[in-house]
Amino acid sequence: MTQKIAIAIIHGIGNQKEDFYEDVSELLNQEFNKLIGQTVDSYGSNQLEIEPVFWAPIVQEVEDELWKKFDGLQLWWKDLRRFIVSYVGDGIAYQIPPSKTPKDSDKIVYLDIHEQFRQSLKNLKARAGKKAPLCVIAHSLGSIIASNFFYDLQVAIPYGCPLEENSPLENGETLTLFYTLGCPIPLWSLRFTDFGIPIQIPNPKLASHYPDLEGEWINFYDKDDVLGYPLRNLNDKYRLTVKEDIEVKAGGCFIGATPLSHMYYWNNQKAISTIAQSLAKIWLQINGN
Repeated sequence: MTQKIAIAIIHGIGNQKEDFYEDVSELLNQEFNKLIGQTVDSYGSNQLEIEPVFWAPIVQEVEDELWKKFDGLQLWWKDLRRFIVSYVGDGIAYQIPPSKTPKDSDKIVYLDIHEQFRQSLKNLKARAGKKAPLCVIAHSLGSIIASNFFYDLQVAIPYGCPLEENSPLENGETLTLFYTLGCPIPLWSLRFTDFGIPIQIPNPKLASHYPDLEGEWINFYDKDDVLGYPLRNLNDKYRLTVKEDIEVKAGGCFIGATPLSHMYYWNNQKAISTIAQSLAKIWLQINGN
């Protein structure tokens, strides 16, 4: 009986489909199985339990409601306006809620999205086990959401998601690997003194479950992506926490040379290979190989 690795994949801005994670899941499994080699054949190839954090419908509902209020008006650049509502609107809708306790009637997108994240971790716990090492792969605004979600758990601020069960995975205690792609955290860091404090990777409590595991936070960015930035430049805390900023080329020859590269990280071979290598190393270590 082997210990599987739990992987949560969270998408970013824009119109997203429910199957957004399937291609990257297939690529990860292929690379992982190659690296494990004959070892995995003894156990089957399903040693990575992958779960999406599909939060798009939460924001889409609000954005659609807003657009209906203007769709019938004679406005110029209507297609561009709809694009802005769909893409820029995601970031605006996702805001830290006020310090006051929300009323039952309040719709706090921040809390609704974090509840979806919590449900994804609950699903992972059911399939991978309550102490499974956790890897999070986050794109675009998903990087912000993941960072906020685990910061809330680590600091235990009042509007963090309440947990129904006290499992290490759901509490974020087994958070080992964190990968951000096209990460806009530097833009959000403008809200904080000295550009903020990163989450702790790995979670300090990981050692109580896996004493010998070493975690990592690797950030992937494309120089043409105006929304994705290196992170280690932010301050000394980020420099110590983020292991590496890796430059990649997202998208093909044409799109990869434009800001549209922001939407094309999922199938980047360099990112996939880097993540798979760390997953294989962790799996071999925890399973005594």
